[in-house]
Amino acid sequence: MIKNILAVLFVGTSMAMPAQVGINTPTPKSTLHINGEMTLTSALNVGGNATTAGNPGNSGMILQSQGAGLPPVWNSAATIFSPATYSVTQTTNMYLPLGLNMPWLQVPNLSQAVTIPKGKKGLIIITGQQCFQQTKNVQFLTGISVGLFDGANMNPIISFTGELVSKIQSGLVSEFTLIPVSYSEFIDATTADVTRVYNIKARVNYSPGNATDDVQVTNNPFSRGDYSQMRISLIIF
Repeated sequence: MIKNILAVLFVGTSMAMPAQVGINTPTPKSTLHINGEMTLTSALNVGGNATTAGNPGNSGMILQSQGAGLPPVWNSAATIFSPATYSVTQTTNMYLPLGLNMPWLQVPNLSQAVTIPKGKKGLIIITGQQCFQQTKNVQFLTGISVGLFDGANMNPIISFTGELVSKIQSGLVSEFTLIPVSYSEFIDATTADVTRVYNIKARVNYSPGNATDDVQVTNNPFSRGDYSQMRISLIIF
């Protein structure tokens, strides 16, 4: 009888003592440390205590961490991911000075600011296209570049180059070309707000033709439905 009582006391004391349990590991690093796969056939309840089982969440919810020392919480995807879309279209045509590696010129209206608030992260995807058109006799190879810039930085984040190679009679509007724009960026704004101002600029980078050669960056050339524009998709989470 005394042995039975001592055994019960020992088990009760052992159960009350803090311990770490390891499965497939002799050195657990937390209260329950599983080294291997886990199969869950019922609900995953989080945020429980001595009197409640916790919250199993609803269909379609995502489990989100609150950081060290805090239980995760169930949130809807709309709460975690905040998508936004921006679209800007060129407003007026702009002629480009001809020459070798000419300065970058801001394309009218192709600028957009985006902000990722403090404590969040953001995925930015930029797509678009720029239209170029010749309106006079371009007698030699004309290389044209589109650059994506961040704010007032002098150098582009990325650039794309196309060509106009056409010989037409002076004064006739003939050829245009489209240059696509594509870029993505991940931004971590954990410690402070992060704002990006994306700009589209253009320049001629090679043209030994005469001074009457006419090249312009344009929107919807010849009214064919090809628009110069920049589109930004932003996901904040």
